[in-house]
Amino acid sequence: MAKYKLTEGILTSFVGKVMDNIIDNNRQKNLKVLKKTGDAKLQKLEKEAAKAVENFQDYVKSKGYVKDDDYYDNL
Repeated sequence: MAKYKLTEGILTSFVGKVMDNIIDNNRQKNLKVLKKTGDAKLQKLEKEAAKAVENFQDYVKSKGYVKDDDYYDNL
């Protein structure tokens, strides 16, 4: 028998943290390119993407799919 049991909460937390890290790293890369190029269309697209992520988070929280309030605060 296994000494440690993996629970759904542990796995959900781990996957959530990995995805948060990936999203944060991609956002940082986008901002770096925006600073470098100064392209107005890229800036507009990045703002739209950030708004879409925010809308997604708000919807998930409003439906109660996520019980932990801090789950999406890092995005």
